[in-house]
Amino acid sequence: MGYPALPNDWDNRGFDLRSLGMYDSWNKKIVFVDGCLSAAYDDMARAYGAFSLQGQGSKDQIYIGWKESVETHWVRLLEYLSGDTTEGVRMFWERLGLGDSVENAFKYIDSHGSTQTQKSFFFDTIWSPGGDDNIVLYGHRGVDLNKIKLGY
Repeated sequence: MGYPALPNDWDNRGFDLRSLGMYDSWNKKIVFVDGCLSAAYDDMARAYGAFSLQGQGSKDQIYIGWKESVETHWVRLLEYLSGDTTEGVRMFWERLGLGDSVENAFKYIDSHGSTQTQKSFFFDTIWSPGGDDNIVLYGHRGVDLNKIKLGY
């Protein structure tokens, strides 16, 4: 597709997520891949089925990942001031566990996270789905992030 080659020959050594057959499934609501560049392209979101048209649940599943490399080690955080993603991810799952929607969990991070956490998620702006944030959400158009919650 014209994507740049991955470092250390991972294009040839890596694992093909499409081989798991999840690309056309609809039984996952939230897939959060907490790894650098996990949402630089939409290929992982597609492999996990975020765009599947199967079943009634297809309109309420999302893939969440990072557009940029992120730092999590405190020494590097002090050096680069690139933000604390670990704390933000903890806050995200904690808020979902308390009953918040995906949208409200991100709004919580935006309003209650430290400056470093906010910067790591949203750069220098506030959270805006589909905007220029580091945290990226993929899914069908029209997905209502205020309705996606943990539970049944």
